[in-house]
Amino acid sequence: MRLLAVLLLVGCGSAPEATGPTLPESWLEAVIREPARFEQLLVQTPREGWVALHAHDATTAYDAFDGPNPAVRRARARAAWELGRVHEVLGSLHVEVERAYHTESAKRPGGADAEAPAHLAAANACEDLAGADALGERLSAHRAARESADPTALLEQASRPVQRSSEPAAHTWFDPCLHTSLAHVWDQRALVDLDATRWSEASAWADGELESTLFAAWLDRTDLRRTLDAERSPGSFAAMSPATRALGLPDRVPGDPDAARAEVRALDEALDTWRERLAIEAPAEGATLQGELGLFARFRQEWLLARATWALEEGEALEALALLEAARDVTARDVGPANSPRLFALLAAARFGAGREREALDALHPLSEPFPEILGLRERLGDLTVLRGLTRTGDSKEN
Repeated sequence: MRLLAVLLLVGCGSAPEATGPTLPESWLEAVIREPARFEQLLVQTPREGWVALHAHDATTAYDAFDGPNPAVRRARARAAWELGRVHEVLGSLHVEVERAYHTESAKRPGGADAEAPAHLAAANACEDLAGADALGERLSAHRAARESADPTALLEQASRPVQRSSEPAAHTWFDPCLHTSLAHVWDQRALVDLDATRWSEASAWADGELESTLFAAWLDRTDLRRTLDAERSPGSFAAMSPATRALGLPDRVPGDPDAARAEVRALDEALDTWRERLAIEAPAEGATLQGELGLFARFRQEWLLARATWALEEGEALEALALLEAARDVTARDVGPANSPRLFALLAAARFGAGREREALDALHPLSEPFPEILGLRERLGDLTVLRGLTRTGDSKEN
């Protein structure tokens, strides 16, 4: 693999003076200016884990980062954190889709079955599972997964619908709490590796070295520590990072897509200037790493995802959509080094929030292979799309 060959490069060098922004403590400068530090990380922690994380395969990365070494545990927490964020977004989306489906069903004669209130109550109780009795036997699997931090049994049932009988016919529906429980599991695993019970206590992460920041939206350990101390939501980590603001980005204008696009342009200008500076100053090995691994593109996307998460959490779907459209690499259709699973999950959530449910369904398609458990969400969103299509046309969703 070309990537594996690049990961073997080491080197050092002095840098001449140059103009433009610089963030000496950032992971970007650490890798590009001092590639020997990157090679040292690959010696101290499993190389295959970083190859997988770079390819946005957090599941493989989590399994690869195996062992009691503190640096390995911090790297493993990174992979678990990423999986937690994907399922967190999908869980929130599934609940919103379930609510919308029942609202739409109630508008149509005979559309709402007798047990719809119980289904909706289950969807509304996903966070703590209180009142989720409509899940039936599946409820015990949720509780067991959350208590043990082992998703195996829950995932084995993920492709099977929860079935509830209603006269005169059987009514079939999928588990709306699956992704919320999976998010709990992965967050718990991450926190265990960080010797913490909540993110604000995860000082071990901020005390780490390059393994705590590489390929992340937070640029350095100080950024990460401030984020943890501020108790921001995990998905929006680094969206207000002091290090990023040092690049000269404008203040956020909530709910304004045009302002979000201007923010993207300011980010791109700053990153271009920063890249040009490092191209002058960096040793050849560092420049090669930057080019082959797409380090600036990786940071850019990670930070835009954090900003989009912040916007979505405040109900600003159009603002989030502007950021996500800028973040997506349109030359790659599937999950891989260019586009992360979280990008597609957030894109689906933003499109749905903007009233574009068919486009939201399209955004979920690339997640079907790496996350087959998304079947239930896709089925319910498809049902909703059909219902709304019939309501609008009186005939078919295709009209």
